[in-house]
Amino acid sequence: MIGKNIWFICVGEPVPINGNFENLHRCGKLAHEFSLQNDVIWFTSNFDHFSKEKINFIGEKKINENFKLFFLDTKPYKKNISLSRFHSHYLIGKEFKKKIKHFSSNRPDIIYASFPTIELAYECTKYAVKNRIPIVVDVRDLWPDIFLSTIPNFLHFFAKIALFSWYRKKRYIFKKATSIIAISNGYLEFANQNIYRKNNKNDKIFYKSYLPNQSFQKSNPDKFRVIYIGAISKNKTSLQSVIEVFNDLDSKFELIICGEGDDINYYKSIANDNIIFKGWVSKNDINNIIPDCSLGVVPLNNRFDFNRAIVNKAIEYISYGTPVITSLKGDLKNFIEENKIGLFYANKQELRASILRLDQDRDFLKLLSRNASKTFFNNFDFTKNFSKLQNHFVSLIE
Repeated sequence: MIGKNIWFICVGEPVPINGNFENLHRCGKLAHEFSLQNDVIWFTSNFDHFSKEKINFIGEKKINENFKLFFLDTKPYKKNISLSRFHSHYLIGKEFKKKIKHFSSNRPDIIYASFPTIELAYECTKYAVKNRIPIVVDVRDLWPDIFLSTIPNFLHFFAKIALFSWYRKKRYIFKKATSIIAISNGYLEFANQNIYRKNNKNDKIFYKSYLPNQSFQKSNPDKFRVIYIGAISKNKTSLQSVIEVFNDLDSKFELIICGEGDDINYYKSIANDNIIFKGWVSKNDINNIIPDCSLGVVPLNNRFDFNRAIVNKAIEYISYGTPVITSLKGDLKNFIEENKIGLFYANKQELRASILRLDQDRDFLKLLSRNASKTFFNNFDFTKNFSKLQNHFVSLIE
């Protein structure tokens, strides 16, 4: 696809203001890659979701000849779940609606919109429908339903009334989208439920994609090491169970924990010498750490959204040929079992038994490792998946 005008609509991702292309996420990577042969405008907010700081730009900023950012002004927020954040999202949608009036002579050939935020996806879907422009809605999170999982069941009815506007907009977005794409089967099913859209030929799964890791070499250490990379949080993980298993194993077994979080001091207080806390680690650090590990563990809690996703860290592990062991049910468990790239455990006893089994049966461990590398290339390689998505865009434009 060459010479098209493409809009990307997405907030909450790192932006390449200072040539920072290495840390781009899904939308940013796609926008940058499409800009190599097309004109791209990425509409985003002037608030950094990660640092919680304002970005000192409003309006258009040129990245290169074919790639522009357009910063929509909004209010800051401090907490991810807060009225301030929801108000910020409302303002972004309102600002987008106002600013696109100035693009009447430069309309896009196709629009990519990330969902959520709901308000922004809603406004650009209305714009696309009004102007007969194909729009691809990428389901990245399960809003607003995810908020119901944080409250008791008897309050769900009242919460849905309070969130009625979001549910109405969500239904409109998914019903009117030319194409819905999603990061997993569970996420695509979420978008299609209750809107009678099943079997739409334009709706597809496009997994999160990464460049393959070519700078690593698997080692064969004397120790049996298991790595965890991610948030150190009781709300998100059952990391305590993993630590307790390693506390009871002998010194041949090590658990390496990479990451930061509110509960890190607690976990350090209950861990023995078999557990090593690395803190935040860079990509170069990971290149050196993961090849020495036999397994990557995903001890996420069985939450509504996690059960429907193939989570980032599992993909990162297999990009190094490292098998995955997880307590997470749903899409990830099914994917691991179908591709034979790891094991599932339901409790501490099963986790311990699986680790001891893989330590004893190194041939089986090597088989899982080979399958992991092959599965990554077949499903998550960025170059392959970008080519598929590019062809998908072409089919929608034509």
